[in-house]
Amino acid sequence: MYQSINDLQENSITVSSKTDETISQKEIAEQNERFFRSSNATALNQSISFSDITSDKTNRYTSPEKLITAYYSILRDAANVTDFNIGCGTIGNSMQPYPYAYQLLTDNYQKNVNKAKFTNSFRGIAHINLLKVKQAYSPAGTPTGTSYYLTEFEVITGRKENDKMQKGAQGLFGYYYALFTIVNTGREGFKIDAMRIVPENYCCAPYHSWKFDAKFITEIVFLNNLKLIDSIESIKYMDDVTTVQASKNNNMYRFEYIRLTNGYDLLLHQYEFKDNNWVEVNLLKGTGFDELAFTIDYYNG
Repeated sequence: MYQSINDLQENSITVSSKTDETISQKEIAEQNERFFRSSNATALNQSISFSDITSDKTNRYTSPEKLITAYYSILRDAANVTDFNIGCGTIGNSMQPYPYAYQLLTDNYQKNVNKAKFTNSFRGIAHINLLKVKQAYSPAGTPTGTSYYLTEFEVITGRKENDKMQKGAQGLFGYYYALFTIVNTGREGFKIDAMRIVPENYCCAPYHSWKFDAKFITEIVFLNNLKLIDSIESIKYMDDVTTVQASKNNNMYRFEYIRLTNGYDLLLHQYEFKDNNWVEVNLLKGTGFDELAFTIDYYNG
């Protein structure tokens, strides 16, 4: 029987085989930069203004990427900050953008989330920056016209006005990642059919866990526990992407991780080399390690 993720939790950071005494000052500084710093990434939702959206009567988007960029561009300067002490005067476009963003949801999504509930989900948020848009894994059987995307975004929020412990306006930065289900509706173009949003934790991985590091995940899960691979052939780092190539006998595997702002490596793609092609698979489904793969399989499970 495979060990579950909780069974391995006690191993935490000790898998590094280093004690506090053997970790160099350079490594401590590198960990600080990785896990405890806010984003310096360029915001991706700057090319479209709110006035562009309001003047476009069609609002029909011809690709998932254009739809997602438009969605976050609408929300960029939206502010639902009644009873929050964040800035001064009117912030951005205030509540005006939310109905326009709501129109980018499918009819099916709107049946489950009305306008009021949608708008209320942004309470306390004064600004949003889109940081990442990456296509995610689509399992076998995914309906034609449906795709999945990872997004990461940054928000500015603040404290409630009745917070007696805090005086004066204060802006606080927060980070989230999300799995978007995008559907091609045909006549109305691409629309958002579901969003699964996860807040980013900044004080777990650097102190207590191994499961947010690409190298450790590959070694502990794929090699030591599941024994799906025998060896790691290479690890390559390119911007926010870590690519791990591994093998077992004559079989080749490739794992692609995306690094989030909080320093976590998110397993976004898994590939097996078959018939001279890289075929995307989900090797973790049903293994007890499902949560380590950022897939719709896990969220629907």
